[in-house]
Parts: sequence; structure tokens; C-alpha cells
Amino acid sequence: SSAESSAESSAESSAGDPRIAIFMTTVMSEKHLRFFDCWEFGIPRLRLLQMADLVLYTTRNLTLEELSHFRQMRSITVKLFVNSGFQSGAIQALKDGFGHKGVEEKWFDEYDWVIRLNPDVLILDDTWLLETMRNSSIDGIFQDCTVCLLHTDFFAVRPRAVNSTLVDKSKNGNAELHATKSFENIVRSRRFVWVKGGFPEHYAICRIQGGRSPVLHHHQLDQFCAKGANYFQHGFNL
Repeated sequence: SSAESSAESSAESSAGDPRIAIFMTTVMSEKHLRFFDCWEFGIPRLRLLQMADLVLYTTRNLTLEELSHFRQMRSITVKLFVNSGFQSGAIQALKDGFGHKGVEEKWFDEYDWVIRLNPDVLILDDTWLLETMRNSSIDGIFQDCTVCLLHTDFFAVRPRAVNSTLVDKSKNGNAELHATKSFENIVRSRRFVWVKGGFPEHYAICRIQGGRSPVLHHHQLDQFCAKGANYFQHGFNL
């Protein structure tokens, strides 16, 4: 099921800007909720976020106070789901958004790009991301988890380049294996780039890291947001 709510934003996109959706998936854990402060700090400082719509894929409706953290984004749409587990929940998000369900319900029809992440995956710098999204020869922005696997904590794709049949038919129980199979056509076409400066935390845990990465997944970063500090500065030093 889904419920929709809207939030106004003063951000205006020029004709040359891509239409972007932030597809944020969360089970509304205490850890994820603490990162909402980071987003409230980051949105007015990152043009990409101000010009993006938020599609929040979550296990429950949010309170007005919780939604207010994202009020400076263009709009907010809430999609409700029943969490079936750590790996299976991540797979379900990909199938619901990019498989036949998402295609039939037109989740991302109006967008040039969809960025999928969790609340604890933060964008530190949007310059490279926006430049890459304006490149018509690029259909995907990925981070490698191991030599042969794609991260699921962050990726960005052009929805029109995604093969919904591949997304639906993959039977892998591991989220990274499923994503790798789902985006196989984009990888084979070579119309993708790796996140500039990004690398896995280590090859047993697929969290995007890197001192020069524009995107960071670090579970200790929320402590700086809670204090109202500049998490960008701390993020680049982690």
C-alpha cells in the first residue's frame, strides 16, 4: 500500500537539470531516525537534494515532525511496505521500485535519475554526481562491493535503462547478488561509472567509504549531526 504527502520547496530546476528522485528505504530504526538530522542539515547545502523529490519506502507512516526534516526537498511520497528481513527487505525495495510493480504504478516514470540509498548513507558533495547525471552516455552510477558485486546501500540509475524483467526474475537471496543481476544490462553496455573516490569499508561489509567519495555510509556520522555540527567536514575525515 502507499500513502502520499507533500512538502513544498523553494528550489527551482533549470531546463538543463535532470529530474531526480531520492529513493530512500528504511525500517525506521532508531539509528536511521538519528540520521534524519543529517538530512535536514544537508538539504539546504546541496542543490541536488533541493531539486529532488523524496520517495520514502518505509514500514510505517511518519509523523509530521519526522517528515519536517525533509521539508526543503521538492516533494515527499511515502510508500509503505512490510519488512520481511534484512536481505529480503533490500531486495523487495528494488523489485517494488524497478520491477513490474513499479513500472505499472509508474513510480519513477517522470524521472531522469533515481538515487537509491538508506538514511545513514549521506551525500557529502553533489558536484560530481550532477555532472555525471548530465552525461547522456551514462545510465548507472555504482559502487563495487567485491570484484563481481554491486553495492545496494547506494546506486543511481536512469529508470528507462533498467530492465524490469531482470529485476523481477532474479532469485538471489543476497541483495548485492540480486542488484548485480538486475543491472546486468547496464553493466554489460558499459554505460555506467564507478563512484569517484569510493571504495567498500572492507570486502566483508558493503558500505561505501572513501576520503574523497561524494557519498559516505558510516554509522558513527550521526553523532555530528545531532550536535548541529558540519557533518560534511567530519565525513571527509572519516
